Amino acid sequence: MKRNKAISLILTLVLALTVSMQGLCFTAFAETDATSLLLGDANLDNKVNIKDATNIQKSIAKITTFGEIAKNTADVDKNKNINIKDATAIQKWVANIDVPYLIGQLFEYIGENVSKGGFILLNINPEIRIGYNADGNVTTVTAENKDAEALLHNFKGYEGKSCKAVVDSLLVLVNDAGYLIDEIDGENKVIVIQLEAGSMAPKEGFMEELESNAKNTVKSLEVKPEFIKIEDKDYDIKYNTSAKPSEFITLEKAIEIALAYSNIWAEDAIFEEKEYDIDDGTPYYELEFTANGYEFECEVNALNGKVVEFEKEKSKSGTADEIKPEDFISLNEAKKIALIDANVNEADARFDDKEFDLDDGTPYYELEFTANGLEYEY
Repeated sequence: MKRNKAISLILTLVLALTVSMQGLCFTAFAETDATSLLLGDANLDNKVNIKDATNIQKSIAKITTFGEIAKNTADVDKNKNINIKDATAIQKWVANIDVPYLIGQLFEYIGENVSKGGFILLNINPEIRIGYNADGNVTTVTAENKDAEALLHNFKGYEGKSCKAVVDSLLVLVNDAGYLIDEIDGENKVIVIQLEAGSMAPKEGFMEELESNAKNTVKSLEVKPEFIKIEDKDYDIKYNTSAKPSEFITLEKAIEIALAYSNIWAEDAIFEEKEYDIDDGTPYYELEFTANGYEFECEVNALNGKVVEFEKEKSKSGTADEIKPEDFISLNEAKKIALIDANVNEADARFDDKEFDLDDGTPYYELEFTANGLEYEY
C-alpha cells in the first residue's frame, strides 16, 4: 500500500510539474543571427515555452511540419536536424530541471518495485494460480480447473502470507483430498511448480527455495511425488517477441515431465517421436518412446507442463525397444560430429531441433542448428 501511495504521489508531482510548465515563459534563449527570432521558438510566437517542445515532438511524429524559419528556430543544437534532443533542451530550460530524467527515474522505480510481482502455477491435477507481490507475499489464489474450484471453496486467510507458507497449505489440502496418492495404473504422481512466463522472482533462488520447502512438506505427509520446476530458463526463446517473452516450455522440459510422469530414467528411454503441435488452440508436445519393455505415448501441454494424455502398453516383439541405448552414440557425440562436418565452432551454434528417430529400424539423430547466419540440417 505504501509503495502504491508513493508512486501515486510521484505521478501527481510529475503531472503538476507538466501543467505548471505550460504557464512558464522565458526569453533567455539566444536570438538567431539570420532571423532575429528566439532560438527554440518553434511556433514563432516570440516565446520559448513547453508548447515549442510539443511542436517539435509533433513534427518528429509527422503530425505537423515546419516552415523554413521555424526549422531554423526549432533546431536548438544547430546540427541541421530537428530531433528529440531539441525538444529535451527546451524542456530543461523552461522547467530548469531535467524532466526526461525525472520521468525516466519514475518508471525505473515502477519497473523495479512494482513489476517484481507475478504468478506461480501449482499443477497436480487441481491447477492453482498463486499471485504474489514484490515482497513475495501472496495476493491472490485462484482455481484454474474444476478440481481446484472444489478444493479452494473454503480456502481463506492467505493474503499477505509468504508463497512458501501458502504452497505448503495447498499441498496439505491437495493431499487430504487424495490427489497425492502414489503411482496409479503406471502413472507416477508429478507436482509441477511453474513460474508463469513474464513473472519476476522477488529474490534470487526464489523457485529453488519454494521447491525445496515443498519437498519437505510432502515428505512429512509420507507421500513421494516427483517434483518438476519450471522457471525462466525453461521457456523456449525461439518464441520470444519484442512485446513479451515466450510462454512455451522447451522440448527438453516436456521430455523431463513425460519421463517423470512415466517413472522412467532418461538413459533407459528411446524416443521414436517428438513433435510440437496445436489442438483446438492448445499447444502441446507429442512424445512417443520405449523403455523397459513398454511403449509410452505422452502429450504435454506446452504452456503449463500438464500431461494431458498418457498411454502405456507392453512392447510388441521386434519393435525398437529391442535396441539398447548403449548400442548407439549419445546426442552430444552426434552434435560434435555434425559441427565438425559443418566446420562450425560449438560456441557459435544454436540448436533449434534435436531429435532421435527410427527409420526402418535404424536409429538416427535429426539435428537442426544455426551458426554465423546460416542454417544447417543433419
